[in-house]
Amino acid sequence: MSSRRKASRPSEPNPVGELLASLDGAQIQGGCDYCDAYQTIRAHALGSHAAHMITIHHDDWCPVLTAHQLGV
Repeated sequence: MSSRRKASRPSEPNPVGELLASLDGAQIQGGCDYCDAYQTIRAHALGSHAAHMITIHHDDWCPVLTAHQLGV
């Protein structure tokens, strides 16, 4: 068995990841047709990569939020 390590490939550019990273923590208006929802974008470290989570925050009275909470 060889003790040589595999040469690592240079990271390929990821324009979507770069765009989402630049929006980390941003609040973006919209995301629901029924209420004044807004979206937040958060970066989460995942090893040497980053995963981005986009969360929609609905108004408490929103029927879409209610349906989601009830699993409908």
